[in-house]
Amino acid sequence: MPGHDLPAEWPCWVEGVSGFTALNRQPPQQAPWMVGVVDDDTVEINALNGAEQNARGGWLVYQSGVDLTDATAVLTLTGPGYSLELTTAPDGGLQVLGVGRLNIVLTPAQSAAIPLDGVTYALDITWSNGDVDRWLDGPVTVRRGGAHGRCA
Repeated sequence: MPGHDLPAEWPCWVEGVSGFTALNRQPPQQAPWMVGVVDDDTVEINALNGAEQNARGGWLVYQSGVDLTDATAVLTLTGPGYSLELTTAPDGGLQVLGVGRLNIVLTPAQSAAIPLDGVTYALDITWSNGDVDRWLDGPVTVRRGGAHGRCA
């Protein structure tokens, strides 16, 4: 079957590769690689240096995108004494970026207010027929930006 049919950048796992086993990731235990598309038969993973490596075999594992054209989405973050809801309504904080892609837009104040621990998220999709599906959920990991200071 020629071609992978991926958009320009997509989360993927790699399984069963020998000769460069650092490529392998197991869903759902490990996060996917963000894979760049070179052409219909070639992808790239820029997070690894492949110099002196000789990858052989393996599979590219991914989930196809879902058409969200007529759907709405709600992303809820909750934790002890904390709650934030983002929606696909105009200025709601979630932007639909084509098939299977949502962009989360937070203000600096919203970002700073997310607690470092104990927060979970849930993404609910409402389809055009009114059905609601819990599409994703899990823990939130917060990493604050680098050190602040001045150079002499």
